[in-house]
Amino acid sequence: FSKQSQQMPFAVVEPLLKLVAKHDEQWALDLLQEMLDRGMFLSEGLCGLVLSRCGEARHLLLAEAVQKYLRDRKMTSLATYKTLMKVYATCDLLDRACNLYDDIVADGIAPDNVMCGCLVKFAVKAGREDLSEKLYKVVSDKPHGDVQNYMWLIRSAGQKRDVKRAVQLLRQLQASKSTALDAAVYNCVLDVCMNNGDTAEAEKIFEEMRKGKLVTLVTYNTLMKGYCAKGEFPRARRLIDAMKEVGLTPDSASFNCLISAAVSTGSFE
Repeated sequence: FSKQSQQMPFAVVEPLLKLVAKHDEQWALDLLQEMLDRGMFLSEGLCGLVLSRCGEARHLLLAEAVQKYLRDRKMTSLATYKTLMKVYATCDLLDRACNLYDDIVADGIAPDNVMCGCLVKFAVKAGREDLSEKLYKVVSDKPHGDVQNYMWLIRSAGQKRDVKRAVQLLRQLQASKSTALDAAVYNCVLDVCMNNGDTAEAEKIFEEMRKGKLVTLVTYNTLMKGYCAKGEFPRARRLIDAMKEVGLTPDSASFNCLISAAVSTGSFE
């Protein structure tokens, strides 16, 4: 195709933009600008398709130009924001993805569970405590929150060494009677407790899991890692026997943790 697209009708320029959006960012930018100069209307569907092509090709400048077009005309939607968020995530620009939240709210768009989940995950990975705090309020206000969103918020609480919040999130999930509340959620809270040295709270969580028959190998390894970190080798060693009593087989992570702790504490018996 020639790059001389002046005076081409919309029926030709539109598919051309779709094509070059994935292969030649500068050409696509020039074509987009020409379309705007000629007063052509770009539908939300067309913009969404171009944004998705930008994600595949990592064309940030084009994606942001399309986003500007949408925002200037108050045409943004949940779908277009989700697509732009994917573009940023593909390019490992999680901070920019997090920054979209304020624009989403300003545009009067309510994030759904899927978007909240992505934002919570990005906020935790990018260390954006400000956004984590905002999303904590959004997610916790939902009567039936998504379990994966809660797990990312629990991890965020762990980063902030906030054991109390991690446990509170677990209690909120319990109160919602979520059918997806399984061992993975409990283990996530357990990990926060042990990583932050709160063995007393961890043991309460463990007892709940034991009574609910939710303990797994990960549960025991998480406890063991915490005990070893505090230099409590005998307690960590006893967990090997406890695992076997409930029919679980210690794995390499279990023994590596014990060996490391034994060397650190000089416990070679």
